[in-house]
Amino acid sequence: MSKITPDGTLTQAWAVLAAGAAPNCITTDASGNVYTASYTTNIVSKITHGGTITQTWAMLASDARPFGIAADASGNVYTANLINNTVSKITPDGTLTQAWVTLASGANPYNLVFDIYGNGYTINGGNNSVSKIMPVVLPVSLISFKATLQNNIALFGWQTGVEEHLNYFELQKSADGIAFSSAAIVNAKGDDT
Repeated sequence: MSKITPDGTLTQAWAVLAAGAAPNCITTDASGNVYTASYTTNIVSKITHGGTITQTWAMLASDARPFGIAADASGNVYTANLINNTVSKITPDGTLTQAWVTLASGANPYNLVFDIYGNGYTINGGNNSVSKIMPVVLPVSLISFKATLQNNIALFGWQTGVEEHLNYFELQKSADGIAFSSAAIVNAKGDDT
């Protein structure tokens, strides 16, 4: 693996992976670590910004065949696995979730990226599509919630901490627990009761 500094200085063999590693994709994280994945060996390697190599940082499933690799803002690393149509996730401490997301059969993801909101996108050569993977993050931090019944009327109160990208809360009602309809809209303001 070669390294090129911003001023154009080239280090031909900055990091040398194991014989037969055959990396085919590369990414970096916000801490300056470099990650490679190998289609032929299903191995993800990690190279610190100082050049220390962990040859087998993660071993993907035997039918994974990673074709793309990316890191999110939290330092998680993901591989787009061409053959088994999955995305694997590796946390900064090296914990691996083999099939973090399973794509449609025949999707054959070639590559993936993450946007500033934490959404992931895979480009799928098998069905000529782009898949969007949204993080499961609530836009609100709930501090407290209370529901009471007074004179056959349900009263709700809550207090929130952080509210991100949130304009209002919608309270819904249902007679059967299956079909719901809007009961009230309450503007978001950080401390709603």
